Amino acid sequence: MSLAALNTGGKPLMLAAKINDGTGETITVAAAATPQPILSATLFNADVDNTGGLLTFDGTTGVVTVADAKAIGSYEVQAVVGDGQATNSAVVDVEIWASIGGAAKAQIGIGARKTELSSASRMSMGPAMAVWSPTAVGDTVEARVRVGTNGHALIIRDFLLVARRIA
Repeated sequence: MSLAALNTGGKPLMLAAKINDGTGETITVAAAATPQPILSATLFNADVDNTGGLLTFDGTTGVVTVADAKAIGSYEVQAVVGDGQATNSAVVDVEIWASIGGAAKAQIGIGARKTELSSASRMSMGPAMAVWSPTAVGDTVEARVRVGTNGHALIIRDFLLVARRIA
């Protein structure tokens, strides 16, 4: 089915969660080889959710989960950092990770990279993007931060994670 065929005037199934806070959420990555989920028990909240419970979002884990078989399909997923500040001279990536069919979580799609200046600055990053095609109830998608050096961090003041059904 083409995307044009899906545009029948109705609104797409979509879940969008955001962090929007002047202080922000600090995501510290202890080991460069182990990207950390973007999460916040108090700041990361569902902003738009017209899924009727087919998808669920938990800000304490940063995870979107398929809660009903009717949600199985394909989703365009974007993770966008609108205001991020990393450790001085750090390299940080924002990536999309998913569990599909009960498999272990793995990176999907393309990530977004920020090479921080020697004096850290607040800047946006390009979006990380993927097509997530869950096949079972319980499949998940989330955004994670990867760093080039153990112990580096990313402070996120504005962030958006969007899962929009495309098929």
